[in-house]
Amino acid sequence: MVTAPLLARRLRRQGFDVEPVESPSEAIGRADVIVCATSAIEPLFAASELAPGVTVVTVGSFDRHRCEIGPDVLHVSNQVVVDHEPTARQNCGPLVAARAHPHAPGLEVLELRRVLTGEATGRGSDDDIVTYLSAGLGVQDAAAAWSVYQQAEARDIGRRTDWPATSASSPATEHGSTGEPAGRPPSR
Repeated sequence: MVTAPLLARRLRRQGFDVEPVESPSEAIGRADVIVCATSAIEPLFAASELAPGVTVVTVGSFDRHRCEIGPDVLHVSNQVVVDHEPTARQNCGPLVAARAHPHAPGLEVLELRRVLTGEATGRGSDDDIVTYLSAGLGVQDAAAAWSVYQQAEARDIGRRTDWPATSASSPATEHGSTGEPAGRPPSR
């Protein structure tokens, strides 16, 4: 059985700065960043467990019934950032749940693009709690992937693979469906 202290020692040997804790609440209360990537339908923790200045990121609350965090976390957040406001309000479980409470105050949300372009700031002070609800926006995913690809190519790192994989019976074996050599993205 792998214990927390044993796992911490293994991770330290790999260069990670880790410290075992007694409970999830202790970890949450001491964290600078909390990333939730689950299929949870109930909140994983309460807002009362959060430390000042924490950033909470959820990537599993992309559907109306998925709620890695509850409305309480949204209400204590100084900023709630989303990919795309209409999509988030319609589909992000925590926002849908918050709207279901008749006496809850309305929640303002900030689109990520506004933060990335410098039009708005995500954090006003070191103690601000910021929550990012990622519902997934394909164009942002594609832009991020393209940026990573360009940076890897500029640094001559990474590994080329055929994508999408083609079979020997496919007419696109020698060249991808775009006419580009396999393993390279389409030219601009």
